[in-house]
Amino acid sequence: MLTTSRRSAAMVTVTSLLLGFLGITVTHAAVDEVVSGARADTLLPQATPDGVWGGFTSLGQGTSDDVYAIALSDDTVWAGGSFYASPPFTGASGVPGTNMIAAWSDDTWHALGAGMDVNNPQEVYALATQDDQLYAGGEFTDASGVANTENMATWSVVDDTWSPLANGTDSTVLAIYAPTDGAGDDSVYVGGSFTDTRTAPGAVRIATWKDDTWGAIGLGASGPVNSLVSTDD
Repeated sequence: MLTTSRRSAAMVTVTSLLLGFLGITVTHAAVDEVVSGARADTLLPQATPDGVWGGFTSLGQGTSDDVYAIALSDDTVWAGGSFYASPPFTGASGVPGTNMIAAWSDDTWHALGAGMDVNNPQEVYALATQDDQLYAGGEFTDASGVANTENMATWSVVDDTWSPLANGTDSTVLAIYAPTDGAGDDSVYVGGSFTDTRTAPGAVRIATWKDDTWGAIGLGASGPVNSLVSTDD
């Protein structure tokens, strides 16, 4: 069963994902302490071989502004936020093209094309991976100039290219849930403040993307959907 929430907990979510990626279990109190004590856009908790949390290590020189979303796949950390690489701002550690989105692998930052529209810098709020695709949502005009990528786009890890999801959405995407391999569901669930996916009537603030088509979930949601999570049911 898919559960939605209107409560924003971006910083706690980012920190929890990072700790989970490293095999570390912490209490909510510990997560709150981490969030209040260090910036999640520049630091990554480091685990010792026995799984004990050993503090933080920097990811290069960090980013020039906030990180709102993190996704993990294989040995890559994907980060999205409000940072961008246009002087005097440096994006992700000064790497050209790291506009609102970047990838950390092999101990360095990498651009995804030219990132999001640097001429109209806004934000990436949600990231999720499924198979060889990275899904990015937020409030942006386009992804590297690709048509119909307003507020929602997908990055091919194989081809290193951005592609649209039909015609995007008419407003902000705040949450993405993409079931992983073995879940028996290849849909991508998207939530936010949008009221139109431009191709699926009734997809109000929550929608599915499957087989290259947008779909509605019931009558939609009455208010913005800030987070999505699946349960066993």
